[in-house]
Amino acid sequence: MFLATGPILIAIAGSCASDTAGPKVNDVTLADFARAPAQPLDVVQGASSEGGVPDPSDELPVINDGSASSAPPPMAPGRRWIVDSLVGQINGRPIYASRFFEPIEDRILRVVAEKPHSQARVEVQRIVTERFQQFVDNELVIAEAESMLSPEQQEGLLGFLRDMQEQTIAGYGGSRASAQQSLNDQFGMGIDEYMVQRRDEVLAQDLLRRRVNPRVIVSWRDVERAYTRNSEAFNQQPRIVLGRIRISLTDELKLNRMRELVTAQSEFALIAEEFQVEDGGLLGEFVLTEAGIDGLDLSDDVKGAIRDLPLGKLSEPVTMRSSVVWYCVIERHAPEFHGLFDADVQLRIRGQLQEMRRRAQQYRYLSSLRNRWISGDVDQMERRLVQIAFQRYVP
Repeated sequence: MFLATGPILIAIAGSCASDTAGPKVNDVTLADFARAPAQPLDVVQGASSEGGVPDPSDELPVINDGSASSAPPPMAPGRRWIVDSLVGQINGRPIYASRFFEPIEDRILRVVAEKPHSQARVEVQRIVTERFQQFVDNELVIAEAESMLSPEQQEGLLGFLRDMQEQTIAGYGGSRASAQQSLNDQFGMGIDEYMVQRRDEVLAQDLLRRRVNPRVIVSWRDVERAYTRNSEAFNQQPRIVLGRIRISLTDELKLNRMRELVTAQSEFALIAEEFQVEDGGLLGEFVLTEAGIDGLDLSDDVKGAIRDLPLGKLSEPVTMRSSVVWYCVIERHAPEFHGLFDADVQLRIRGQLQEMRRRAQQYRYLSSLRNRWISGDVDQMERRLVQIAFQRYVP
């Protein structure tokens, strides 16, 4: 079942609160609201706009929690401020905005702080949408897995969880109190909530194993075709990586310093770092054909400078029109040839194909669950969560 509902609001009353329509609320100040209230406040839940509560789609300001250095804006008497929202329900489990945003709040705050406003809104919407889609998929898989359990399997699952709970307690100090404290410090949850999470993981893994894995089939013909398409990745020609340091002919100071470093046989990387050469002086990687150095698309002067150059050594200076250039062979890669009947090649190709098809089959299966169980209300919940994220995090 998917149920969309409205926000939970707190009404802030001032000196003229008696003149405003709506239910009676406790009188509080902005300072009281920034801290935890000593007495519980009355809450107003989703009523219509005629009843004095704003519509959920109305723009609602973000509450200042007191952590900001600037003073919060003044509040008009009777103004209502959103503190949480029951966005909806999936399989009877309520979705509260604060609990939903908790795992991704740090990411959202970092995006808002580092990116321009327009880009931040796009990125925040993407983060919220991905989190919500993942949440819905998890709930659907867990509900489907629970519905498929026979009474015997349910008993077996309970026994498995009891053993897991005993092992968890033993691994976190040997007592329930110590395990409770350790889990709360590490994951922010108690042992009961932790066991529910582990139970959901076991159910989801078992369902996907039974429903998805049998459809992931990779034949020998598939391996042959993949090898043919990617033969260059398994059979590579010899290659060399060249570096270059270029100094202008008019810069006598740098030229003299460069000659000193070459005479002292300094390493290429250290010289490039001293002269702050872009990309560490990397010129590029070049494939060697049967012609060797002569087959490279370089000038004859450069070919002559690197032809018999030892690995890591600087070449003789090559004078260009306006500069002097030194070259270096940074790396040499021997040719690699791996045939189709190499066992490692087959395992690598088969593993890649299996992972690709497992993802495709899992996506199809989750899509079928969505088509079977999800109504249009889930889209409304997603839009509401995005709206709350904008109101709460994006200024």
